[in-house]
Amino acid sequence: MSTKKVKIPSIRTRGNFVLHSDDVEHSKGQSLTIQGESFSIQDLIKKYAGGIHPEVQRKEYFDDDVTHDDYDMEELRNADLVDQQEVLKKQSDKQKLFKEQEEKALKERQEYEAKVKAESAGELAKLKAETEEQSSAKEE
Repeated sequence: MSTKKVKIPSIRTRGNFVLHSDDVEHSKGQSLTIQGESFSIQDLIKKYAGGIHPEVQRKEYFDDDVTHDDYDMEELRNADLVDQQEVLKKQSDKQKLFKEQEEKALKERQEYEAKVKAESAGELAKLKAETEEQSSAKEE
């Protein structure tokens, strides 16, 4: 028996398409996946329900109250020193408020993660105890 070499037609359609190795992209280089840094579906659901998204490490705060009373930087540069100091004071107060909110959110996140770890450790301890009881019951 002789093997036929498949000829690739010059015009391919749905009717005559045959997949060849030239049609597929081959990976080159090292994988960027980090071993052991994956989440189970259960972990993802717990984090999502708790407002913690694995891809987001820091919560961002934006000042959504944009008004026409906001400072024009061109005018501020030409303003006198007293006006510049007032603006600086207001902005530093806003920054302190945002920093406090960020610290509060970080503390809440750490408390939640500690709670989740404690719950999962408790569940793991229960499973170990149950398996030990089952193995001791089988031995008797």
